[in-house]
Amino acid sequence: MSTIIPFPSEKRQLKRVAVDHEYLVFFQDGAPLGRLVNLHAQGLLMLVSKPLDSDQTHNIVIKLFEPIDDECSISLSIDGAWSQEATTEATYWVGAVIVACSQSSKKRLSKLLERLTPSQ
Repeated sequence: MSTIIPFPSEKRQLKRVAVDHEYLVFFQDGAPLGRLVNLHAQGLLMLVSKPLDSDQTHNIVIKLFEPIDDECSISLSIDGAWSQEATTEATYWVGAVIVACSQSSKKRLSKLLERLTPSQ
């Protein structure tokens, strides 16, 4: 059952990186989930059409605009940490923690974060 979990106080230890394109996120079975808003090595923020079930792990796929290491997606297992209704009708902000991913997905995630991080 999907429930709305209140937004927690700021406990994040890593800096979030905003995405520069509309990265689409899907469940592993190909069903659309939403779009990526920002991410870091341990979690992500998405805008979705319904909140995630908080009592289970979700396998998701982030579709990439440009291949990284000859792959066009990053597969992750996440737990929904919180969700909150967005101002847009029938959408929700969902914060999630990355709980598992393959070594190759971890490398692609790291490279995506490097791409998205503005150079100083």
